[in-house]
Amino acid sequence: MSYRSEKISKERLKQTIFRVVLLAICGLLAGLCVFSAFVPMESWKYHVGLPQVSARQSGEARVHYLDAENGVCTLVELPDGKTVLIGGGADDGEAKKQVLRFLNALGVRKLDAVVVPDISTRGVGVLREVVRYYTVGEAYLLEKEGTNATYAAFLADLDRREIPKYTATLGVLMEGEDYALRILYPLADGQSTKELVLTLSYGGTELLLGGRYGNDTLRAIEAEKELRLLEKWGVAIERFDVVQVRTDADVDTLRAFLEALECRAAVFSCRGGKNDSPNEECLRLLQEYGIAVYRTDENGYITLRLSQGGYTFETQK
Repeated sequence: MSYRSEKISKERLKQTIFRVVLLAICGLLAGLCVFSAFVPMESWKYHVGLPQVSARQSGEARVHYLDAENGVCTLVELPDGKTVLIGGGADDGEAKKQVLRFLNALGVRKLDAVVVPDISTRGVGVLREVVRYYTVGEAYLLEKEGTNATYAAFLADLDRREIPKYTATLGVLMEGEDYALRILYPLADGQSTKELVLTLSYGGTELLLGGRYGNDTLRAIEAEKELRLLEKWGVAIERFDVVQVRTDADVDTLRAFLEALECRAAVFSCRGGKNDSPNEECLRLLQEYGIAVYRTDENGYITLRLSQGGYTFETQK
């Protein structure tokens, strides 16, 4: 090949490389434009560094227990694809990243409902970001006296986005052919605890879900096992295979609860450290009863997979 031919060949190669690079850049810019049309630019940081989450199997329900910085955040995926977010944790930056990145890893675009278990900043802080970036079908709120600036702003966010608001009281929140997600407490007539508690029944498995419900709630559920006051509403409390437990639960109250109801696993949503770790006495009690313990400060993301054949836990740091 002559010098001239070799030079022409190199120039053509350079032009080809330039065109390919230019097309790639144009494609990237076009993709970013399309992406930004659906995803606000300020939320892009929640679409990177996503955790690895396995896909939900057909007919499967899943419950994801997330670390929410001294708050509780539980995402429920129902067998028919509906999603419910219970709590959100404090808007302290880290909790926000944890929760929103997990939602994006699951490919969530719409939440059929959000449930507010706590009107404090640790209950609604991240939920303000959730209603900002995701479509939300409806919101269930605790009816409590008093408010704070964060909660007032959250209520304004719901009104601005025209998200229907309902008071959380005893009844079915969502149900399908073979599952039921119920609000167990509070009761509308004030007969029992005002703290938010939910139950999920699916495939023969019973779960106790909620916010940072305390000793009054555990005692109310224990009493209900004997009194059966809720049976007129179609609720019969016999056992809970998996329960959420507060880190500061009273050991005597928890013991009475475990003696009244059969339990197999307990989940703690906590950050760890001196101020947010499970009570050591409670941990020893759970071990005494042979109850498996899962905690977000040690196990990271905790996913409970429910099927007609039972349930399994998955964890990821």
